[in-house]
Amino acid sequence: MPEKKKINKRAQATNDETEATRPEKKQRKTQAYVPKLRSGPYALILALATLDEEGSQALSKNDLIEIAQPHCDSSFSTPSDPTKFFTAWNSMKTLESKELVCTKGHPTKRYYLSDEGWEVANSMKKANGDY
Repeated sequence: MPEKKKINKRAQATNDETEATRPEKKQRKTQAYVPKLRSGPYALILALATLDEEGSQALSKNDLIEIAQPHCDSSFSTPSDPTKFFTAWNSMKTLESKELVCTKGHPTKRYYLSDEGWEVANSMKKANGDY
């Protein structure tokens, strides 16, 4: 004799109801990245924004640190806490991962702003009244 599959009518009814009454998930709008005032990324973007937007110039790490340091509260060369290894330069990884900064050259990397980086830099300048 073939076995009959047990169907739980109550569970099936609640599944149908929840699928019909459940609202669709809304897509989140991704907000543009805006670095915190006087932070490492803030200073790096402002320093790279001193270059010509239309030009093909790029800055070396040392030049970039020299220009960026006055705009940042933490140091680019020495950690603020002797027990930690973080410097403001570590935020360059964040800017590269968000594709705001691009690099060229090997072995000496040179840094420049991408198109998205220029948008962030211009919005930062507008917010500061430097534009």
